Amino acid sequence: PILDRVEGVFYHYDAAMKSPAISALGEELIPMFMAASNEVMLNDKLFERIKTLRDNLKKQKLNPVQKRLVEKYYKQFAKRGAALPADKKKELVRVNNEISKLFMQFTKNLLKATNDFSIVVYDKADLAGLPESVVATAAETAKARGLEGLYVFTLHGPSRLPVLQYADNRGLREAMWKGYTSLASTGDTNNIPVIEKIIKLRAEKARLMGFDNFAQMMTSRVMAGTPEAAEDLLMKVYEPAKAKVKEEVADM
Repeated sequence: PILDRVEGVFYHYDAAMKSPAISALGEELIPMFMAASNEVMLNDKLFERIKTLRDNLKKQKLNPVQKRLVEKYYKQFAKRGAALPADKKKELVRVNNEISKLFMQFTKNLLKATNDFSIVVYDKADLAGLPESVVATAAETAKARGLEGLYVFTLHGPSRLPVLQYADNRGLREAMWKGYTSLASTGDTNNIPVIEKIIKLRAEKARLMGFDNFAQMMTSRVMAGTPEAAEDLLMKVYEPAKAKVKEEVADM
């Protein structure tokens, strides 16, 4: 459908660019996407038709592909809450809308915190190890900010990654790493309260959908099936990975 293509393009731009213009556009578009999705996925008559097909699969002369399609759409609608009673559907819409708004706030905070952060380097000697192209870009960034003759590094990938990978100056690498790993965790862009609200709403959504917690709901939709199975697999990977890390640390 055209809406799916438009939505796909928007979310790709949003993920790749994270510009103020795209963020502002998201505040207008995402609620529209949510409303359109709710109108289709929670439509009683439409779900009833799909359910009727699914309940009568054995009586119908459908080929394997058609049967798979019926099952696919039934599960897709059910996972989005189509099988819930009317009062729970209303609550689900409310929770989904609140989560959507919180994710928009999260993204906005992340963008602002990223754009607000910078490291100013005064001595070119502190840039030893960095490729000349990266140093030149840092000089251009500084000049654009009225700091000609200095060097400015930001948290954007083309600036952050070369510093972490190539810079000989440990202090410069540390400042970049701390800036990146503590991003949007303090001040007016603090995302911690936003995350706490999202976690509570996800737990509420899981209960509405008949699960004990959000982990149960999400793993029920994938191959793992349960949080316990997913954790078991992770622990099987964890021990060999830990042993490998010890080897690499010894080599270093």
